[in-house]
Amino acid sequence: MYISSTKTRTDALISINSTLRSRPVIMFITRYQDVMDEVSKLKNKPDAEAEQLVILMCLFTLQFGKLVADLIFEPMHQMREILMDESRSVALRQACANTLAIITTICCEEDEEPFANGMCCKMAWSSKPSKSSKTNENSGQLIATALTAWSLIILNADAKTIEEAESSQPKIVALLSHKDLEVRLAAARTLAYLQEYMQEEAPEEFRGFPNEDHVLDLLREMMKNEKKTSKKDRKEQRKGVREVLEYLKTGEDVAVEYVENGSATLGLNSFRMKTTY
Repeated sequence: MYISSTKTRTDALISINSTLRSRPVIMFITRYQDVMDEVSKLKNKPDAEAEQLVILMCLFTLQFGKLVADLIFEPMHQMREILMDESRSVALRQACANTLAIITTICCEEDEEPFANGMCCKMAWSSKPSKSSKTNENSGQLIATALTAWSLIILNADAKTIEEAESSQPKIVALLSHKDLEVRLAAARTLAYLQEYMQEEAPEEFRGFPNEDHVLDLLREMMKNEKKTSKKDRKEQRKGVREVLEYLKTGEDVAVEYVENGSATLGLNSFRMKTTY
């Protein structure tokens, strides 16, 4: 993409991404090799332009799957660097977390890549930002996104990643008390998903987490009215926590949630499916 203006390049990428969202363009990669060349340099791009390049990689992966695997791995390494770089914008780092999760799910077959991607996402949601970080004002958005991305990545986990996920559970529990609603809800969903996942992967060995009673107490508190939060937030929190609390108490299957996906209707009947969707 031989355009000198950063704004013009960014606007062009927004237009390309809009096209790819609306319909598959199978010949795009061969016809627009210059754009693909830019993807391999994304870590050196300004934040707005890099964000669109990351979204472009996400759309490529969703549309073409393993057909573009050879083009993905170098940008994936750069996305990990960006995700851990506090000087980059929250929006860009969120895009990296989401795209790493999708790439891992669709294209990664080697054990090392899911583990590396998962650890980067974990660092993004578990590390306290420095005072100079760009994430201070919007840290909740990044934490919630990175936590959800991390939980998606462990779907493709090897034994090492599963052990890491299990040991991370207390840190997720701590996020139930986070000041931001989106983080609290992401933490609640992730705890339910993690419990469901461990029961499926190791039904004989897994007997629940040792802090189960503490988690249930925290979730019950979240169901109560809190005067410090707005009425809208209280309603959203109760709605988001209710299903998680019921599942962790009873272990029974979650209620099916029906969502429209184009002309099809999908029935989501597990936290795994809901997280993936």
